[in-house]
Amino acid sequence: MAQGEPLAEAAQNGVASRAVLSRRLTELAGRIATATEPPPQSDWGAQALERLRSLVTIRRIDGNSQTGPEAAVRAAEAALARGDLDGAVTALDPLAGANADAARSWLRMARERLAVETALDHLRQSLEARFQPPGAAPAEPSAKAKAPL
Repeated sequence: MAQGEPLAEAAQNGVASRAVLSRRLTELAGRIATATEPPPQSDWGAQALERLRSLVTIRRIDGNSQTGPEAAVRAAEAALARGDLDGAVTALDPLAGANADAARSWLRMARERLAVETALDHLRQSLEARFQPPGAAPAEPSAKAKAPL
């Protein structure tokens, strides 16, 4: 894959900003943390009960009694608060089953964002190397160059 391919795709479809990803994770957090597999029963009573349960989300926020998915969501939210999008993706990657299904759209958007940021960083480095005066030391990536988009 060429360095610019993620940028070409992003130019056509766009990618979510870090602020949008943060807001979307906050919106989905309860659903991701508490997602359950659909009941094997197919009678209308079980379906109605499952539908009612899906309307209310109760999520623990203290660290002592969190389930694995709740802890993963909490770690992802903390990583995003620190500006660590890659850490947020890493925190949610191990989810399985219904929890993974609930996180799938957010993870896709976050990975697209990371791919674009990586491509932009490689492009910036290539341009800096190309326009570097002969004999000059390579420039260190600045904090400004690494700032979130």
